[in-house]
Amino acid sequence: KDTSLFSLQSVCIKYGPSLVTIIINSPWINTCIGFKNRKPFILMLFYTILATFINILAAAFSITAILEVYSSKQGAKIAETVFVIIAFILNVIIFVTIFNFLLFHLRLIFKNQTTI
Repeated sequence: KDTSLFSLQSVCIKYGPSLVTIIINSPWINTCIGFKNRKPFILMLFYTILATFINILAAAFSITAILEVYSSKQGAKIAETVFVIIAFILNVIIFVTIFNFLLFHLRLIFKNQTTI
């Protein structure tokens, strides 16, 4: 039995065995990531980071506007303030998590490796 091909062979739940590409089944996006769709996967991570960064900036500007309202003693709605702060915190958590995930996959790409 030739074991040299076994290291290159991986099995995708949806598409069966593959001898040419290394396939990773990703439960987060409900598909398999291989050679043919690695670029769209990396672009999805990049655009998710970009969108969360824009949301972080928008929330930061909203927080500064709310703080200006509080400092002028006009009063601001507490529900609005809590919502903006929670949105800011969640966006920062998502940004940091996916940014590290993207860096991990970019390191794998530049080293020509896979997670299998």
